[in-house]
Amino acid sequence: MSSSKITQRLSYFIGCTAILPFLFSSCSKNSAPPKPILQDTTKTWIVSTLAGTGHAGFVDSIGPFAQFNRPQCIAVDDLGNVYVGDVNNYAIRKIDSSGIVSTYAGKTIANPGFGWGNIYGMAFDEQNNLFIVEYDLVARISSPTNILDFAGSMSVDYIDAQGTSAAFNMIANMTIDAHGNLFLPDYDKNYHAQIRKITPTGEVSTLALNDSSGYSGDPTTSNFYLYAIAADPSGNLYMTTDYNQKIKKIDPQGNATLFANTIQFDNILGMATDPSGNLWVVDAGRNAILKITPGGTAATILGELGTGLEQDGDSSRATFYQPAGIAVGKNGIVYVADNGINKIRKIEYK
Repeated sequence: MSSSKITQRLSYFIGCTAILPFLFSSCSKNSAPPKPILQDTTKTWIVSTLAGTGHAGFVDSIGPFAQFNRPQCIAVDDLGNVYVGDVNNYAIRKIDSSGIVSTYAGKTIANPGFGWGNIYGMAFDEQNNLFIVEYDLVARISSPTNILDFAGSMSVDYIDAQGTSAAFNMIANMTIDAHGNLFLPDYDKNYHAQIRKITPTGEVSTLALNDSSGYSGDPTTSNFYLYAIAADPSGNLYMTTDYNQKIKKIDPQGNATLFANTIQFDNILGMATDPSGNLWVVDAGRNAILKITPGGTAATILGELGTGLEQDGDSSRATFYQPAGIAVGKNGIVYVADNGINKIRKIEYK
């Protein structure tokens, strides 16, 4: 990667860190309070701190002594290692199965001139390659020394093509299906919301949808919102819409409908599915984590709606502060990038 390209990326990302406060501002269209969501009392979920002191910094150490600075997105590999897009540190951090935090890629103390910023999307394929969204580029990281520009480039455009000949306009979150296809929310040249697909060979296309949700992505209601997206084991996609307050379900045939539409959300920043097909949702506007069954039944699992506090504990008292990214390991453990408190939280059923 050339030094001029690195400088170009860093100058962009330094300017883009100002978008963080916007992401956590309320997206409500009216002043009416959110509709209450019933608490799930059938299970006991325990929240603990996996890593982070709670103070912003850049420290590699054992979990409770490590420091992050605005952790935004998160992913888990097959071995249970957790990877974090640490936005304001311009780095990808790794938390191994023993709880040790290290800097996996990006800027380090020894290499301060290189790094990533604004990494809002991460996903692993079945070969444990890590894909990240870096501005309008999708990179594939096989190891810290094997990093490939996989699709798109630093040029802002909207082009369906192969690999780096393709171009994206405004991508952020990403997900991956069981076949290794990546899906990313984007905007076309008229700023209509679209979903871009990248095959395992790097072919980029626009997903054709039969959208009966009532929210087709008109720019007057969806412009400049970084939508969340997730894929379940059955090949369905879930994407936020309407100022991140609603969720669309897109079946493998491309039919889009509203999902869990009896729930009123307030700024969804992250979504992930577990091995059973449940959809886990980060409602940052409420500081809440929700689990939605495949049939669309939702319950607040954790978080006191809107408190803005943070503490560990069981589902009756655990709280979050400006949560963002979420990921679920193959063992069903849920990980949350608690952006406002600079911690990585872990949710387990016990």
